[in-house]
Amino acid sequence: MSVDLYVCRECKGSSSLLSRLEDRLAVGGGQQGELAHPDQPEVVVHVVKCQDICKGAVAGLEVHGRLTWFRRLRGPKAAKALAKLARRGGVGPIPERLASHRVSERDGRQVRR
Repeated sequence: MSVDLYVCRECKGSSSLLSRLEDRLAVGGGQQGELAHPDQPEVVVHVVKCQDICKGAVAGLEVHGRLTWFRRLRGPKAAKALAKLARRGGVGPIPERLASHRVSERDGRQVRR
C-alpha cells in the first residue's frame, strides 16, 4: 500500500519542505539507528502545480479517505508532523501542529496537476 503526498512546486518554501520531507520519509524516518516498520505504507511524494491557496509551502494528503490540504508549512516541526501523519497512512487524529494549517475550503477537492 502506498500513500500519496502532494507538494506544490511553485509556493514559497516548497523546496525546503520537500527536502525536509525527503529526510523524514527516508528509510528509518530520518533518525539514526531507527528502522522502518514493515507495516508502514510507502509514502510517494508528488510535486504538483499551484493549488491557489498559497501562503507558504502547501501540501496535500489523504486523511480518513478525504484529500486534506495544509498551508504555511514553514518549519521543521510542521514537516515532521506531516511526515508522521503520512507514515500512518492518514489514519488517526491530525496532529495539533498541522490542524492550525489546514485549509478547510480546499478539503476534498482534487489535485490540480
